[in-house]
Amino acid sequence: MDADAKAQTFDSYAKSSPAGRCGAPEDIADAIAFLIGNSFTTGVVLTVDGGARLSAGA
Repeated sequence: MDADAKAQTFDSYAKSSPAGRCGAPEDIADAIAFLIGNSFTTGVVLTVDGGARLSAGA
């Protein structure tokens, strides 16, 4: 995929995402830090998708 097509794909996703943007590595890092730091959270799958799962059902 060339750079223009990639940029268009990311822009299209950002417009359709409830968060209004594409995710960044920091978003994943924050989720990992939360799971590491919270010893009471066990056996959970944490979906870090900017709300895409919520909007898919709409």
